[in-house]
Amino acid sequence: MLGKMGVGNWYGLRQLAAELVFSNLSEALFGGTRAFAPKS
Repeated sequence: MLGKMGVGNWYGLRQLAAELVFSNLSEALFGGTRAFAPKS
């Protein structure tokens, strides 16, 4: 059970880290909110 919880927490942390990294990359590459603007 402890191992399962650890894996779950690790997965959650990985998701959070991935979101933060992607956000930082987008900001660095495209300059903030422009990264989230829809391309029409």
